[in-house]
Order: sequence, then C-alpha cells, then structure tokens
Amino acid sequence: MIIVEAEGLACPFPVIEAKKALRSSGSEDVLLRVDNEVAVGNLKRLATSMQREYSVKELSAELFEVTIKGETEGAAEASAKTAAVLAETDSEYIVQISSNHMGAGNDELGAILMKSFIYSLTEQDRLPVALVFYNTGVELTCEGSAVLEDLKTLEKAGVSLLSCGLCLDFLKLKEKLLIGEITNMYRIAELIRTYRTARP
Repeated sequence: MIIVEAEGLACPFPVIEAKKALRSSGSEDVLLRVDNEVAVGNLKRLATSMQREYSVKELSAELFEVTIKGETEGAAEASAKTAAVLAETDSEYIVQISSNHMGAGNDELGAILMKSFIYSLTEQDRLPVALVFYNTGVELTCEGSAVLEDLKTLEKAGVSLLSCGLCLDFLKLKEKLLIGEITNMYRIAELIRTYRTARP
C-alpha cells in the first residue's frame, strides 16, 4: 500500500498528490491522510471519476484516512476507453489570464488562488496550447512573480506563454519580462478564434 501524508495541504494539493500516487500505483491501494472533510469529499470524487472503489475512516475531527483501491483489470479497460474518447472529443484549449490575482474581492486571497490555479494547470492530463496574459496578468510573467517556476514547468512541457506587448509597455514591465514571449492583440484575437478558451 502506498501512503500519502497530505495533512496540512490546502486545496487542490491533496487531490494532486493522490493523482500522482495513483498514476504509479497499478493494482496497489493508496491511503491518503488528510485533516479536513473538504479534502475527503474531493478525494471521493476523484476515486469515483477514476472508477476506483474507496473507503473513508474518521480517526478524529481533524484526521481522516481515505483509501483508494488499486486499479482492477475492468477499471483499467474503462479508464483506457475514457481516455480514448477524450482524445477524440476534447478540443485543444488556451487559458486567458487577465489579472495578477483570481476572482474579485480580497486581492491577497486572489493571489493565493492564482498561484494554486497555475500549479494545478501543470498537473492536468491535457495541457493548454497556450497561456495568454494581458492587463495586470502580464505581471505573472515578470520579475517578482510567485508563479515563475510553475510557468517554467508549463513552458518546458510545450505550452506557449504569451504576454501582451501593449500591456507590458503601459505597465512599464517590458524590461522585467522573464519568461515566455511578447505578443500582440491581433495574435491574441486569432488564438481566441481558433481555440476553446478557459479563464481562471
């Protein structure tokens, strides 16, 4: 059995750690220890989506064990069929990032959410074709950004990182760009027209 200590990890990291373990577990069970019911719920949904059996043991109000069963022959075949269907039907996509934080309201929380979102992109089974940054979103590709390492991971995996040149000029950041390339609004419009678009 593979044991993953995920106590203290904020969403979505327990699920990401679970997926990493499950990818290599084969028929071996994976036991995850988490410290909140939200993580338990997320892990149950992950197991269901992967067609795996699971069990939950509540050790205390702040400690839970979620065991996800190893892959059976039937589940492996179903998973392969699902992957094949996705490969045929799931179109390529780009991600537009228009701010240095995610959502409206508390900017400090929004920055934490954006960092979590960018990291979560690195763990997707299907990576985007490109990340397009504009307005204050270009700050994420510049000196001082908290997400540079995750952006490097995406770029190394073949994801294009495109920052709006007009935005960099307006915010006086062109000399501080550290990753990706500068693009223009014509290219951004072309990408939006060509690919399915997602936004954080």
